[in-house]
Amino acid sequence: MRFYIHSFKIDISNKLIDNNTLPVELINAIKVIRKHSTKVPSTQKQKDAAKDATQSRQQIAQNKIENAVNILRMEDELINNSSVQSVSGCSINTVKKYGEFIEAQEKLRLECCK
Repeated sequence: MRFYIHSFKIDISNKLIDNNTLPVELINAIKVIRKHSTKVPSTQKQKDAAKDATQSRQQIAQNKIENAVNILRMEDELINNSSVQSVSGCSINTVKKYGEFIEAQEKLRLECCK
């Protein structure tokens, strides 16, 4: 078992804990350490994987929103956050991140219809 407390690494063998060979005070201290220990720092590999996954999700959301805007334009429907949300299947919070793009597309649609 490994704990990180204020950048100190503490290793305790699981065999000692499981065999109840430790004094009660030490077992209680380990419980307190578990409760208040900090998270194990992420490795660079984990950080890179999380970054790649985030970029992939963002690209998928962007493609869905662009496709939804194109569908709405082809159907000559109003292009706003709500309509893009319903057509794309993305959450409203995701759609709001592309608000400027959506507003620009609605302006283009209105100019073409004049």
